[in-house]
Amino acid sequence: GDPGEHLIDETFDDAPSGAYGWSKRAAESLALDDDVQRRMHVVVLRPSLVYGPHMKGNLYTMLESIRNRRFPPIPDVGNRRSMVHVDDVAAAAMLAAVSPQAQGRVFILTDGQAYSSRRIYVAMCSALGREPPPWHVPAAVLRAAAVTGDFARAVGIHGWPLDSTAYRRLMGSAWYDSTRIRDELGWSSDRILEDALSAIRAEAAPR
Repeated sequence: GDPGEHLIDETFDDAPSGAYGWSKRAAESLALDDDVQRRMHVVVLRPSLVYGPHMKGNLYTMLESIRNRRFPPIPDVGNRRSMVHVDDVAAAAMLAAVSPQAQGRVFILTDGQAYSSRRIYVAMCSALGREPPPWHVPAAVLRAAAVTGDFARAVGIHGWPLDSTAYRRLMGSAWYDSTRIRDELGWSSDRILEDALSAIRAEAAPR
């Protein structure tokens, strides 16, 4: 489910909002079935947004768009997003695989940071060797552009760069707490986005 602006942990149990979420919940339920656990060592890991070398998806698209000067300077709206480095996800998986106390448990993975979209934007500008512009596009303008994008899609016009779904992904929150795995297994993240962007930046360089 959508946690809104709240920091949530593994006890958050709102219903998923779409088929993707329902499929993930069904998979977890199957894995955590008592009969399965008697035959297998089962642990559920829920990584937040994963970043690192060779990443794809929205973060890499954002970095590429900033590099190509196609991404507007966005405002700081105080949103909070959780992320985690791919190497830390791998370390958590290896630890969970050999820890008897992890059996049957569910763990959220984050790097412990609360990233605003503005912080991500500024970090990407810095990784690309640029100063962020001294101005930003007001949130109201972005929201208006998103509504226009919704209308364009409704009437069959494609290619508009922003709609309400994209706006929520960009400016909304998805904030998670990884205290459980730290306390129960001793796992913690060694990296934050700003430290990892130099390796990611090399992939975004012109070829």
